[in-house]
Amino acid sequence: MEDLKQDIIASGNKEKYFNNTQKLIILILSVISLVSLGIIFKYIITNNSLLGKSTFTIFIIIIAIDIFVLYKCIHNKLQQVNMKLAKLEEENIKLKEEVLVDKLTGAFNRRKLQDIIEVELERCRRYNIPLSMIIFDIDDFKKINDKYGHSRGDVILKNITKVITSKLRKTDFFIRWGGEEFVILAPETNIKGALILGEKVRKLVSENIYVELERVTVSVGVSEYKKELIYKEFFDKADKALYIAKNSGKNNVKFVD
Repeated sequence: MEDLKQDIIASGNKEKYFNNTQKLIILILSVISLVSLGIIFKYIITNNSLLGKSTFTIFIIIIAIDIFVLYKCIHNKLQQVNMKLAKLEEENIKLKEEVLVDKLTGAFNRRKLQDIIEVELERCRRYNIPLSMIIFDIDDFKKINDKYGHSRGDVILKNITKVITSKLRKTDFFIRWGGEEFVILAPETNIKGALILGEKVRKLVSENIYVELERVTVSVGVSEYKKELIYKEFFDKADKALYIAKNSGKNNVKFVD
């Protein structure tokens, strides 16, 4: 961090020195131009046309140099401004992405779901394409935290995210809803495809995620969007299916039609 501060200070000092040098050059050229202009008028008044013409030529050259230096100064300034704007835009995009991403797992957070859900619902209504939602919850996660510690619980959350996102389509959205609960929004997927995906998620976790020698499992709820539903009703259907899965022995997939 200290090195970064030093780099910023050094960069600022260089830019300040460069700007001051440019200003000094322009000032000197301007003074020379004014002196030359004074000489021109003096020799024109004294009818020394030869000296007047020579001085006038020098004056034009200096003015040309002055304009060129001024142009370069403005051009460099514009480049600096454009670079700063591009950097700010890049930082803004990065900050926006960070706001929509869960810091622990790297999955999207619920704010991202709120951003995309209306767009996906509109696509579903307009083009008559299916849309499904999967909600899954880690079974007995509190017991795992109590037994092995929250740091091990965090590792489980990260590993589940890594395993599942590696098997999803690029068009699917994987979201950490909160705690040990996750949501998958699957565009162009009907209830049959969603049940297959839900079972795939269940198996991926049960076959790949362990804490010590203890297998980790998830319960999965699935729903397909119907045109007459609003977002909350769509979400509640999947959440209700998850509740049924939890109360049916856990480590299974249920759906609400």
